[in-house]
Amino acid sequence: MYLHYAYYNLIIFCSDGLEKEITLRRLLFVLMLLPALLFAGDEAITDYHNTSLFLPQTPSVTGGATAAFFNPAGWSTNDVNNTSFYWTDRRIKHGGMENWGFSTGRGLGFSVMNQTLAQGTIRDYQLGFSGGDRESHFGMAYRWGGGDTNILPREKSIVAGIIKRPAPWISYGLSGVESLESGGRLGIADFGIRPFGSDMFTVFADYSMHGKDQLEDGYWGAGFEFRPISGIHIGAKMRESEFDDYTFSLNVGFTFKGGAGHHALPSYNKDGDQLGTAFLVTGDSPVAPVADWDHFEFGKKDRVIAYNLENKYLTYSKYQWGDSKHIAWLDLVKELDIIRDSDDIKAIALNLSYFGGKPSLIWEFREKLLELRENDKEVYIFIDRAGMGSYYLVSAASEIYMDKWGGFDLSGVGVSKTYLREMLDKFGIGFRAMQFFPHKTAVESFDRTDMSDGDKEQLGRLVDVIYEEFRDGAASRDQITNDSFDNVVDELVSLTAPEAVELGLADKLGRWYDLKKFLTKEKNLLWSSLNSIDKKEFHDETWGKPGTVAVVYAVGGCSMDTGIKGRSTSAYMRKLADNPDVKAVVLRADSPGGDPLPSDLVAEAIKLIQDEGKPVIISQGDLAASGGYWISMYGDEIITTPLTITGSIGVISAWVWDKEMHEKVGLNVDGVERGEHYSMNQSYRYPFVGFKLPARDLTDEEFALQKEDILDMYDGFVEAVAEGRNMSTDDIYPIAGGRIWMGADAVENGLADSIGGLQSAINRAADLAGIGDRFQLTEYPPRPLFEMPSLGTPFGMLGSINISPALYISDYSGNRADPAIEWLEIMAESQGSGQLMMMPVTLPDGWMFSE
Repeated sequence: MYLHYAYYNLIIFCSDGLEKEITLRRLLFVLMLLPALLFAGDEAITDYHNTSLFLPQTPSVTGGATAAFFNPAGWSTNDVNNTSFYWTDRRIKHGGMENWGFSTGRGLGFSVMNQTLAQGTIRDYQLGFSGGDRESHFGMAYRWGGGDTNILPREKSIVAGIIKRPAPWISYGLSGVESLESGGRLGIADFGIRPFGSDMFTVFADYSMHGKDQLEDGYWGAGFEFRPISGIHIGAKMRESEFDDYTFSLNVGFTFKGGAGHHALPSYNKDGDQLGTAFLVTGDSPVAPVADWDHFEFGKKDRVIAYNLENKYLTYSKYQWGDSKHIAWLDLVKELDIIRDSDDIKAIALNLSYFGGKPSLIWEFREKLLELRENDKEVYIFIDRAGMGSYYLVSAASEIYMDKWGGFDLSGVGVSKTYLREMLDKFGIGFRAMQFFPHKTAVESFDRTDMSDGDKEQLGRLVDVIYEEFRDGAASRDQITNDSFDNVVDELVSLTAPEAVELGLADKLGRWYDLKKFLTKEKNLLWSSLNSIDKKEFHDETWGKPGTVAVVYAVGGCSMDTGIKGRSTSAYMRKLADNPDVKAVVLRADSPGGDPLPSDLVAEAIKLIQDEGKPVIISQGDLAASGGYWISMYGDEIITTPLTITGSIGVISAWVWDKEMHEKVGLNVDGVERGEHYSMNQSYRYPFVGFKLPARDLTDEEFALQKEDILDMYDGFVEAVAEGRNMSTDDIYPIAGGRIWMGADAVENGLADSIGGLQSAINRAADLAGIGDRFQLTEYPPRPLFEMPSLGTPFGMLGSINISPALYISDYSGNRADPAIEWLEIMAESQGSGQLMMMPVTLPDGWMFSE
């Protein structure tokens, strides 16, 4: 269970005029701990110095549930719930295990410590909570006693502590116990230093005060730990003794895969006489295990990880609760990397029946599957039916299992448009195109009855690139060549499963359960679920809070409050510029464009982040065209995919008006006005449907003014691209004019820097920020908790309103209207102002792998 606590900030205005922000919570903790350190007492409070022999280092260095016995902040230093159990071989009554303890927790924690003395047995119970991040941790607990408390009294107490790990080389902690029944107090301070900034070598020391001692009368301890390889612990520590000059103990430990740690800690007096041995066992330890332990686990079967992705959709995000339909790419890629690096995982099996996703992510998924194969992992895929795009992904498999009643529809790739000019005429809707560039063709669906030469040129290139990418993927299989694939497309079109196997497009006939039987019986692999993958992080490997790479999704049309949500997205990005924890930003641009204002708000925010010395890497998705390229152009680097449609540097508009339709339904408009051109704003409003259209066409003068604005905006667009790409306008104009480019062509023309996916962009951002492979991710927009229901309008037949569209979870279309009609509505609402957009119907038929 994770508890989230509010951070209350105290603002202190310093003499230099700067605002220093201090976390009030931490300040209160420190104030509370100081009395325990400065005025310690010995009234019936568990001693630290003589009961912590099982502690391998000091509380702030050891961390986890083990440290929580003495500093409850230790619970939060692990990434998951952590458990600790210790016992010692010291016996007073010779009756079995007499001195032992148990601790478990993370957000909430519980611990118990059992001590057997000559007078009797006493137990200390502790229940508390903790929180924090990788840098700062806090905890508080309530402690009470049990057992022979009539003989060995224990007072109810409050225990509080903090652990700070501000840098990879230092950790320090402060904890105190305050009795609720007397003035008794106990204080503990400790620190650890890692001179090499890693867990290989650590020196540590602690100091505790008890009794009514003055500050100089407390007890000290110091030691070191050496980890020659990951998961092997060798250490020693020395402690001031109340009875001898000192005692010392050794630490020999192992941490195994799965977080199971085992330590033996024998202790000795100054004469070398053994005083006893403490044994510590931990589960889900924050310490990294022995890296190659798999080689020593005799008899353990190799595994195959099964992914049942049937009927699922690969996209950017997913709902946190109850979402069995979507697969978030950053979740999946993390799991695939774990599979790649796990020695005991030999294969992955994928059920891709009716699986779909965003094309750019399908490409990146395929690249990851090929990477697995390069790392000696077999990839088995089951499929029943597939088209061109689906087979492109499937072709990355080592072996393809196909349902005997399945089939492939490999009819090719194409783009078609529906032209509405004559329909608009029949409806009585007037349409005046403001198209001044031959390749900026979004208005042509409403102004023509066929495809223009400029559109055929650029869409022909789009179709060629996509087809050849799909064909090259198929031809990566040994049985397929480019010519044989062309022959299937041109001559056979659709294939039955037996035909696919015969032609080498698939390997075996069978169903998902047949694949499972084959891998477990014939390949002798252990069929394992996705949940068996160890996703644990090891917070003890490197102290300190890692830098953050922020991933910002700008998905959908360029609008102020929908689509990319230019207003809120740019505001969030401005905060990233000022956030010292954020070291780099990745903007995922996946937009066909739209309104220049939200586009420029996001572009401006990119420059503000860069002004703070933070790199911004652009990762282009399916579409990063027109306004989608505007939000890309200022990135330090632009990483695109072979299937990305980008460019479209141009401006377009149209004037849509009610030419005759009002007459057909009996509407009239009249009014008074002042202003030469105010009548441009008069509209026929259609009741019940909330639909309106301007009442007249533009005059020649008004058209000329709009054209001038569009051409000026176009020049500004070109100049901004030249600035962002460090090129001249003379370089940009020939590749602008509204022309769309596929990813590799964009790289060749200087509009992008390299081919890669979202993960490549994240890693590149971290490299440029100088944080290497040690960083944490944050995503915006944050993942919604659950999908909101669709609420019908008062006129149910008119459609529905989805109050949480979450476009970055779905694709552009989602459940919305036909994109051509939606585009027409945008043009009508823009009233002739320039738009930075391409129309989604430019995409190949079936391009959006529908959900």
